[in-house]
Amino acid sequence: RYADTTEMQMRDGGAALEPLPGARWAERLSDAATRAMAEALRSRLHAPVLIQVPAGATTVAQVTVDLWRFECRRDGGLCALEGQWSVQPAPRLAAGATDLAQGQLSISMPLADPSAHGVAVVMGRLIDAAAEPIARSLPTTGTRAR
Repeated sequence: RYADTTEMQMRDGGAALEPLPGARWAERLSDAATRAMAEALRSRLHAPVLIQVPAGATTVAQVTVDLWRFECRRDGGLCALEGQWSVQPAPRLAAGATDLAQGQLSISMPLADPSAHGVAVVMGRLIDAAAEPIARSLPTTGTRAR
């Protein structure tokens, strides 16, 4: 949760995160990443992807994504996403069942434009790339929950 804020930040050299002057996310980074992942999955699956499952909804699977690194660096001009994901069967379908699929994420992309717009574009591409292996692992029918 070190970078879970509305302030856009970049790693500058060592371990410190520095704010991009005057740049803000429209919402907390965790919320923005969740929405972007849901949209990336939706576009690949051509099916509804729910961020929160309403009472009575039928789901096929639940996706969990934990990111421990999602940042851009000024030095070296790289953005990176690292974490893990898992797909569990819908609780009603298989109580106590093991994961249907799981995997690690380690993706990096160059940051050609260190402006707020450039950072947002590359971070969106990172989320989109992370959605690919998750989408391939999901069951192919019904509504999916995230």
